[in-house]
Amino acid sequence: MKILGYLLIGLGAIDLIASWTLESGSPIDPIVGTTIAPFTPWILLTLGFILKGQDGENDENKPE
Repeated sequence: MKILGYLLIGLGAIDLIASWTLESGSPIDPIVGTTIAPFTPWILLTLGFILKGQDGENDENKPE
C-alpha cells in the first residue's frame, strides 16, 4: 500500500503542476470531466497520503 500511496502522491503532484503550467490544463482533465478536474490533484494527493500512512499502522508483530 505504501508504494501505491507514493504513486498517487506523484501523480497528484504532476497533475497539479501540469494544470498550472500547460495551456490546455492537465492531461487528466479530459478523462475526469470539467466538473471534477479542478479537484483531482487534491483528491490524488489526499488518497496517496492516506494510503502511505496506513502501511503497517496496526501491525502487532512490529518491534518497538
